[in-house]
Amino acid sequence: MEAWSDRGSLWAEDHSPLLFKNNYMGEVPVMQEDRTEREARVLRYKEKRQNRLFSKKIRYQ
Repeated sequence: MEAWSDRGSLWAEDHSPLLFKNNYMGEVPVMQEDRTEREARVLRYKEKRQNRLFSKKIRYQ
């Protein structure tokens, strides 16, 4: 940086870009899921899966 100090600003418009607190720098914001909604979906998935497995057992016996 000292070698560049006599050449002026590093930025084209003589000012550095403003960085705001809420800006994301290449990061994807994490989406928070409601735990109860996820548990309900998982439970429904397991019920459907059990029903499918049961119906296949009956068909092939």
